[in-house]
Amino acid sequence: IKINAPPTAAFHNHRTDQIIVVTSNSFQFYSSSKAILKTIIAQRRNAIQCAAFSEDDGVIITGDVDRRLRLYSAISGDYLRSIPATETEDMHACHRDTIRCLLVLPSHCILSGSNDGSVRLWHWVGEERVIIFAPPYSEPPAVTCVAYEEKRRVVFAGGLDGVTRAFDVLSGRMTMEYKGHGKGCMLSVVVCSVPDILMTSSMDGTIKLWDIDTGVVMNTFKYFTNCILYDSVRDMTFCGNDHGFFAIMQILNAGPGKAEMRKIKTTQFHKSSILGLSYNQFSDTLITTSTDSTVGIVPTVTQIPYSVAKEQEIGSQEREEEAEAEAQALLSSSSSSSSSSAPGETFAQIEETMQELKEQAPLENPLDVTDLLETEEKLLNLCLQLYDDSERSKSDKLADNFNYTKYILAQTLAEFHKQFASVKRELWDDKWPVIDEKAGRTALEESQKLRREEMLARHAQELAEFEDHCSQESEYFVAQLPQERKQVMTKYKQAKEYYSQTTSSAHASSLSALRGLLGSAFPIVRNRYQIGSLISNQATSVFKGVDLQNMELVAIKVFPPQVTLNTTLDHTSLVSVLDVCNTPSSVYVVMKMVPHTLASHVKSKP
Repeated sequence: IKINAPPTAAFHNHRTDQIIVVTSNSFQFYSSSKAILKTIIAQRRNAIQCAAFSEDDGVIITGDVDRRLRLYSAISGDYLRSIPATETEDMHACHRDTIRCLLVLPSHCILSGSNDGSVRLWHWVGEERVIIFAPPYSEPPAVTCVAYEEKRRVVFAGGLDGVTRAFDVLSGRMTMEYKGHGKGCMLSVVVCSVPDILMTSSMDGTIKLWDIDTGVVMNTFKYFTNCILYDSVRDMTFCGNDHGFFAIMQILNAGPGKAEMRKIKTTQFHKSSILGLSYNQFSDTLITTSTDSTVGIVPTVTQIPYSVAKEQEIGSQEREEEAEAEAQALLSSSSSSSSSSAPGETFAQIEETMQELKEQAPLENPLDVTDLLETEEKLLNLCLQLYDDSERSKSDKLADNFNYTKYILAQTLAEFHKQFASVKRELWDDKWPVIDEKAGRTALEESQKLRREEMLARHAQELAEFEDHCSQESEYFVAQLPQERKQVMTKYKQAKEYYSQTTSSAHASSLSALRGLLGSAFPIVRNRYQIGSLISNQATSVFKGVDLQNMELVAIKVFPPQVTLNTTLDHTSLVSVLDVCNTPSSVYVVMKMVPHTLASHVKSKP
């Protein structure tokens, strides 16, 4: 399917037989059989960063740019609700940075990983709950992928630093770090239930298989894959790479502490890199999304119907449960027999059996039928002598029947030997440390020693690299300090000078505009004195004025131009003359403004 925007994710809803394509701002629904666009639902709430599909709940869950999760109907695309449900819960519950990955779990739960370095486990039905998992670091690396192991109740988080971390759901604490990938972020992490292995891929171009409980690398494969999916029903793994190929693989147990990866099928489906995979185990349909804005649909990708795969899975589980029940019963019977019989009897039997297995590790040849039937051969020869020459046919028939029985017995013994040898070989391959306790302890101690040395060497290297980095940082800081300080000073002076120039210019422009505005409203003398209305009702030629230079009120007396004034007179009863302005039209005498009129001034004097 060619779409008009890069796909964020795509899913197959087998109940409605629709392909759901999620972009950053829309849901697009296509018919599965003909890949015809049926509906586009635009979403303008927030840009979608990642998405997941819960077929059991019939909802699409999105991680949005505002760091919240939102639920939409998988049938209509209608908005249902957000997680957290209310704004008041945001402070505690929401991620602190962009959500990068989502994983749907059973029982209405979902995992979300974020750039803030944490993983959150949400339960959105009924009483909304959230559990937060984060490593004990001040600045934890961003989480790029997540997985969940139900039997151990462990959350796995692949980080931007190339390390996968395990968290216990009950306590919320980090329990282990899986280190071994080179530089680059983790791309995928999945749990393979058969044979109980953690599978990871990284930007270093490798896939690693890990022992979940010990964190030991069981095998490494040079294969670059952007995304990995695991189908527990069919026990198959799907990988998509940056050349547009997807591969179907199976993980196999290759003996103690070892695992192999068998490639079943490889197909090129896109011209550009495959960025995402989703698989519907009910319809056996694989959906791929690519950087070329296309979505691929691969129906019946494994060609194993769900009902058949489920029957095989149930049968395998039942056999495992029966074997476990038999083992428990054996242990119980051993325990009861040891308590009722002489002390150490069961232990002695176990030691005897282990010794027998060690001694017979190189398998002997099958039993020789001739040696086994030596007595019967002699008896046959004696019986054949009872016949005379006329009874040759009877003697031949007896010999033929004996040889046929001998042949059948040889075939049966060979088959029994083959089965017994297979069981011994399987026991020796899988349980050799238990059979040969001394060698097993030695191998375990060597493995622990090697892992301890590797860990110490890795930590020493990391510490040395960190110290070297710190030294380089300090040297760079000291070397760059004078130049940086000079740059800071130059930038500050330029900003200060610009600020001074702009503020002065703005002030001058504003003042000029204001003076022009006032000048248009009132007459102005010598660009300094603004003349207003008469100073009082009794005045005829004295006006109110403003000294624009000193910013104060003044009184201005207007005389004809022929009048000559003596402004040097000074008397306590006279108003002070501040300035005289001669113009062709008038003479303006600027005086100090007094708070009373001449009449009131004269009356106040004795």
